[in-house]
Amino acid sequence: MGQKLTQLARQLRFRFLQEYALLCHKLAKMHFRFAEWRKHNSTRLVIVIWAALAALSLATVTDVQQHLGPLFTTEARLAAFTSALITLGGALVGAAAIVSSLVLFSMQVNIERMPHGLFRKLSQDPRLLAAFAGTFIFALAISGISLFVSQERIGLVTLGTVWLIGLILALFLYGYRRALLLVNPLKQLEIIVLQSERDLRMWGKRATRTGPLIAGEAPQVGEPEKHKFDTARLIFFQKNPSWTLEATKSVQYAVSFARRYAEQGDHEVSAAAINAILAINNAYISTKGRTFIASNPFADADLSTDAFINHTLECLRQTGHIAVARGDEQLTRQNLQAITRLAILYLNISYSSSRASRTHTHLATNYLTNEVQQLLPLNRPDIIMEGVRQMGTCAARLMRTEEPDSILDLVRDIGSIACTGVTRENYRPIISTGVAQLAMLSGQLLTLKEHDVGLAADAIRNAMANISRLVISLPSVGPFDHSSHYLSPFYSGALLNRLVKIANGLAEAPADDEAAKNVIWNLSNWADGTQSSAKEQMLYAIEKRSNFAFETFTWLHHMANVLISAAASPACDASLSNDLRNIAQRLLGVFTFIPTDKETLGFVGSYDIAETLYEAASFAEDNDASEVSEAVAGYLLSWAFRASTHKTGWHTLEHAIYALATLALKSPDPTFRSAVLLGNIKKKLDLGAAPDPAIRTDVAKNIRDCANTLHSGAHHTSLIEEDMLEVDHSKLEPLLRDIADLLAPLP
Repeated sequence: MGQKLTQLARQLRFRFLQEYALLCHKLAKMHFRFAEWRKHNSTRLVIVIWAALAALSLATVTDVQQHLGPLFTTEARLAAFTSALITLGGALVGAAAIVSSLVLFSMQVNIERMPHGLFRKLSQDPRLLAAFAGTFIFALAISGISLFVSQERIGLVTLGTVWLIGLILALFLYGYRRALLLVNPLKQLEIIVLQSERDLRMWGKRATRTGPLIAGEAPQVGEPEKHKFDTARLIFFQKNPSWTLEATKSVQYAVSFARRYAEQGDHEVSAAAINAILAINNAYISTKGRTFIASNPFADADLSTDAFINHTLECLRQTGHIAVARGDEQLTRQNLQAITRLAILYLNISYSSSRASRTHTHLATNYLTNEVQQLLPLNRPDIIMEGVRQMGTCAARLMRTEEPDSILDLVRDIGSIACTGVTRENYRPIISTGVAQLAMLSGQLLTLKEHDVGLAADAIRNAMANISRLVISLPSVGPFDHSSHYLSPFYSGALLNRLVKIANGLAEAPADDEAAKNVIWNLSNWADGTQSSAKEQMLYAIEKRSNFAFETFTWLHHMANVLISAAASPACDASLSNDLRNIAQRLLGVFTFIPTDKETLGFVGSYDIAETLYEAASFAEDNDASEVSEAVAGYLLSWAFRASTHKTGWHTLEHAIYALATLALKSPDPTFRSAVLLGNIKKKLDLGAAPDPAIRTDVAKNIRDCANTLHSGAHHTSLIEEDMLEVDHSKLEPLLRDIADLLAPLP
């Protein structure tokens, strides 16, 4: 009984806690919603409250008069009330003077280190001055209302006095809060942005109103669509060069905020200052409209130069240098991000042609690249990595707005900066960052619409080749191999995963899917020529005995599978299908270039190349690429005989024979493929390409032993041996014996 009561008490307590938690959750949601509503409707709430109080006062005037009238029946009492009003009014006038002086002095002390123009602007805030002027007027009104004191108006005078006192106190509170806002740097930045936006809108309206007059002198020219050039607006701005004066000052003020507060360690304000610069630039672009001119070697360079944008970028460049000199990594990081955001913002500029070069974005990216390159000698790897990421972000956005060829310079710069990672031990993470950005750009190239991605893909491959060669040359530290770690984002990480996802998506896309057809086209352009760079990297890695050679083997295998899968997708036409399969075949043909000296064979023997080629050939056969499967079978046979010239203990020839025999029997015509296999082996033997008789005798003996034990079920240590269990053993056993007899006939 006691246990049941205890259990019941626990259940009740748990239920109570649940209900309490639910109630607290509901109250918290209500509080949050009310706070959000009050944030957006505070002004309306104040107006409603004051209006309600005013209505209440008007409604109670008669009642107040009835209660106070009998108390002021004598002249002495009226005179005393009048004297009190005069005294109260005088005291409030003095209080208004003291409060306004203290508040204004305190505010000016807090903002005295601001730029001169901004100091004057904030010190003369019209709202604050109007609030204190109102307190003086209302205080004088209290003294003046004493002239209207009489028994008949005592209620109205009393309510009027109460209202004036309440308004004075409200204005004191408003002035105090307004002063706090004005000394708040975030509010100051907001004021700067609002004023610059207001000034730019005013100039924009003037340009619009003046446009018809100027258009009579210079008719507009250009394309008849949304990119139509606004010549009249450009002429107006040229005749009024001071139209950007306020915006230029605002940018300078924001930069000053960023530098000053970053020096004090307040990077929240410096981040807000960066946002202010972006907001001002956004307003500037909107106001200038369709008057931007892209750079053109055959046009006047002055027309494409924008003084305001140049000023903004120069301010950020100087800020970056100041931050580096101070050792302020946070401001340096914010500065790099600001230039990136400006570069992306400038992509919204409307030029005279829809295909015009994004001149100002390229200018910003050049500033960004220079900033990152100037950090290289300063031992700031974290900031350099951030800069490389920002460069990758710029390149990704740029190639989606312009042509893929527009990122060639950025790709080369990312590659060269990544190469500097080999110079110092603490710079090595820069390599991974650069490789990750190149991998990201490679993946995005595949999804671009109606573009030729060949040049951009070549630039990325060249950059990766340079990085790989330097990384492979790095000495290994114990079991740690730099190349496999730093190059993995491109060869075995994010890019390869994205390619696999793309191939899976293509397999599910319908035949009339235009987006899938576009991806297949890009994939063909992107992969063409890949085998050349892969071959060079593989051979160099083998020469240096780097484990990156094994990464290359795996990458070649998976890339071939991706291409074969894309070639078999419903949206792929016959021409592109042949191209993709030819590229896959060439990629797998890279395995035939592996050197066959004894040291190399001992090094690569741990990676079962026969298994890889068998998997590739099987995948090709399963995806209707029999020509690729046959070619890979030829590569496998060639590799088996070449790799068996030295006895390394890896049983390469034996494994290759099992793989080739299994492939032949898995094909649609096993009899023909078996005959072809036997004929090819005989040709190799006739040409003298076989290993020495001792090795052949051992291999033949092992093959015969395998043929004798096919039904034992013991052959399952690899994919080849697992598949051997599934094929027709009545055909596999004689085929293996025939191959063994070719290698070493029984006496």
